[in-house]
Amino acid sequence: MSNPESIINTYVNNIQSFTSVLEDLRVLNDMFLQDNTIIDRYFQSPGARTDIIAADVNAVYGAINQILNIYDSGAPPPKASFYKMLP
Repeated sequence: MSNPESIINTYVNNIQSFTSVLEDLRVLNDMFLQDNTIIDRYFQSPGARTDIIAADVNAVYGAINQILNIYDSGAPPPKASFYKMLP
């Protein structure tokens, strides 16, 4: 038999983490929007990862924007449900 208290507590904790990470990604995506040289400058730096390329980061940037558009759209938006789970 499953433990509902443990399952719901884990679920809510993960929603809180997900919401925090998504909002952090929103801030970072806004930084990319404000300075469109960040990604290219990163790949010119000596500490840049060599297993990915700028196109990979740009693709994820676009995907995050799509997720945020869904998260923010509607009346009420889906994010309202997520925010109810925050402490």
